[in-house]
Amino acid sequence: MSFSGRRLSLRLSFLFIATLAAAIGAGCQSAEPAAAAPVPEHRTDVPALEVGVTDLESTLQISGNLVPQTRVAVMAKLPGTLSRVAVDIGDRVRTGEVVAALDRREIDAQVDAAAAAVNVAHAGVESAEAALASALLEHERARNLFEKGAVARQRLDAAETARRASNAQRDLANATLAQAEAALRRAREIQRDATLTSPIDGVVVERNYDAGSLVSPGDNKPVVVVADLRVMRLQAGVSELEAGRLRVGMPAR
Repeated sequence: MSFSGRRLSLRLSFLFIATLAAAIGAGCQSAEPAAAAPVPEHRTDVPALEVGVTDLESTLQISGNLVPQTRVAVMAKLPGTLSRVAVDIGDRVRTGEVVAALDRREIDAQVDAAAAAVNVAHAGVESAEAALASALLEHERARNLFEKGAVARQRLDAAETARRASNAQRDLANATLAQAEAALRRAREIQRDATLTSPIDGVVVERNYDAGSLVSPGDNKPVVVVADLRVMRLQAGVSELEAGRLRVGMPAR
């Protein structure tokens, strides 16, 4: 009885230990975290671009003043009174177009007088040429007669003196004509200077006188100013960094 009871007791102990071990194992398994569910992969489609070399445009803002590259002041070349000013600010003019004119009545009278002097000088030259031709014939006739002994030596000497005098008169008449022609050219130059014309194609940007005003070459102000607005120049103060970005021929707006 005692042996059977000891064996039963041993079986019960073993069963208790096995049950306890199973419980401990189950508890340990329940303490471990459950495995995470797989996350679906998220994909994004990106367009493919072809890489190449190109020019990049950069802008530079500058504050300043635009002024014409070509600006010409039309000054009076003669002292006088303006008879008319033919243009106003904003008018477009062409090269050689009249922009103003001085009173030319006295100048025109001087031109007429110089032209008359030229005509008189021409007449003097013609008269001197005729006198010289006559003196040459007389000298030739006297020389032939002297060689034949028909006239005295004094007749030949007188003809020679008359020929020389006629030649000198002809030279004087030519010099007088040249002087008169030079005076006429000068008078016509003054006449042209009385008319003020535009030296360039452009726009009138300044007008300082009206008709009836007295003008002279020494005036501080021009009669008008003509500027070529096709090519402009920028006047502005820029920093050293901005100046490094500027280049000749850079387009501007």
